[in-house]
Amino acid sequence: MPVDETNPEIPSKKIIFTGLDNSGKSSIILALQRSLANLATLTPTKMVERSTFNYMGYTISSHDLGGQKKYLITYLKQPGKYFSETSVMIYVIDYQDAIRYDESLSYFKDVLDQFQTLEMMPLIFVFFHKTEKIVIEGDQEDEIELEGSGMHKIKLLENKIEEINAGRFTIEYKLTTIFDPWSITSAFSDIMLRLFPRSILLDKALEEFASSNRLDALLLLDSNALNLGTFYSTKDAEKIIRSSTPYFLTLLDSWKPIDPSNEPKLMKVTLNEYAFFFREIQQKLQEDQEKYMSFYFLAMSHAEFNIEYLDEFSKMVLGILRQ
Repeated sequence: MPVDETNPEIPSKKIIFTGLDNSGKSSIILALQRSLANLATLTPTKMVERSTFNYMGYTISSHDLGGQKKYLITYLKQPGKYFSETSVMIYVIDYQDAIRYDESLSYFKDVLDQFQTLEMMPLIFVFFHKTEKIVIEGDQEDEIELEGSGMHKIKLLENKIEEINAGRFTIEYKLTTIFDPWSITSAFSDIMLRLFPRSILLDKALEEFASSNRLDALLLLDSNALNLGTFYSTKDAEKIIRSSTPYFLTLLDSWKPIDPSNEPKLMKVTLNEYAFFFREIQQKLQEDQEKYMSFYFLAMSHAEFNIEYLDEFSKMVLGILRQ
């Protein structure tokens, strides 16, 4: 089993991205690595491109299997070489390329057959990619699923995939597009939660974010001021931020009667060489209601820090908390 070289006690995870050529596998990996600027110069993957990247504190070994037909034949002839030790297979289908649906489903069946022959049970996720019409613009015919609507096509594909699978593997489905990076990030957060416990993921996510932004400490609190995740760079940093937390919560409580709006609260306080950043994030309890649950970030830093970075980071955190 591959090992995370940065922490030998934690196994790294091998994730295979496969599917036909031009389905969007490489662009998904680049989006996860936040290298969207490289999309314009992206060229077809030749054979297998292996890379490792850090995601929420874990080393992910990604294997992007080129989708040209000559490569697909090679993978199937040597499945042990390309599919062994796979933790997760992400199979990417270009939703917009309807002409190649049958070809893609045929290869998907071949891959499942090889996993069965190898007696492997990886987690399997199908990404219906390039679904911006549904993800971003919304599918007005979603609920009634009229013939020809976007969700109707997705449902038909899911049914065909389940027929191919015949109950052999557990398969989950995601809608993704590079024009909404959150669709990819949230899908991948879900995959990570299947591999690692939620509490560990939260701590790892906080650690990675804090380290990359030179934070001395970072807490995630729920509405009852209970710690959901923590990161401390030193014991002194832990003592300082733990003793400071009650004051921010008291200040928040004293401010609510003055400003009863639902706008998330934001505070910045400087004390000697440290700056403290307190940020509220909100999550709807139900999509059809206006009731929210609040979570709070408390960050401490002796360096410059842009508090707006927490807004983007909160999307990943909410993705973990929702599961």
